[in-house]
Amino acid sequence: MGGVLHIVCGAFAAGTLKAGLQGRRGETVAAFQCGLRYGALFRDFGDAELYRYAAEVERLTGCVEAFEQLRAFVGTDFGRYDKVAVWHGGNVDETLMYYMVCALAAAAPLYEVRVEDVLPRFKRRVRYPSLALCSVDDAMWLRGRMRVVSAERCEAAVEQWRVWRQSDAALRIPSENGIAEVAEDYFDGEIIAACGTEYRKAVRVVGEVLCATDFAVGDSFLHRRIVALLRENRLSARANAVPQRMRRAIEESGIAPIVVGGVDVSAMPLFSVAAV
Repeated sequence: MGGVLHIVCGAFAAGTLKAGLQGRRGETVAAFQCGLRYGALFRDFGDAELYRYAAEVERLTGCVEAFEQLRAFVGTDFGRYDKVAVWHGGNVDETLMYYMVCALAAAAPLYEVRVEDVLPRFKRRVRYPSLALCSVDDAMWLRGRMRVVSAERCEAAVEQWRVWRQSDAALRIPSENGIAEVAEDYFDGEIIAACGTEYRKAVRVVGEVLCATDFAVGDSFLHRRIVALLRENRLSARANAVPQRMRRAIEESGIAPIVVGGVDVSAMPLFSVAAV
């Protein structure tokens, strides 16, 4: 097959890179869509471990497609390409993805794009750079700085993956020393504080927590934690008045209904929350 396979983390990052590479022949973008910050990681790349991990990701985030995504990704024939380039920055998902790809494709012609190289081009402070935060121009500037992963760096990354694949933590977040393992209720205090004692829209609460924590977790994870706090009676929910078309769109999306205390909390726009 030949050509260059660019591996990025997430659909948004993939869209940015595809826009920049449009018209370039022989360059393909593959999005790794399963965040590795959640759940006890898979010990190997067999179906049983991938399925177990996918079930844990679904419990923590509501994502129901993780098994198929993981299985397809680990089944990639990396040796078919002239270059396999991994784009990674400072966040947990991209760091662990880089380690994992080095383990999966150690025999392939490996390259990397270190997204932190783009930081001097940013006009705003970014603590954890990622391709998802870049413009198309930034992405193409980074594309010109693709470099070979040396045998030593690849071996070190593979060893890091051997260590991290044993992680039993429900959550992995950035820390001063790299990556820290924490319990799934780690951000509950932040959520409750953002709610306050007056009802606030759940979407607003989640947005504030995301910003306050430098997007250490995703909105779907925080939504699940709000549901857990409602069930523990640490938060109270009240239904929002939403347009019928929005309610219909949520129902048609296939989201599983979640009702707590008589309030539909299956999607964040549907309800407001307050601390008890």
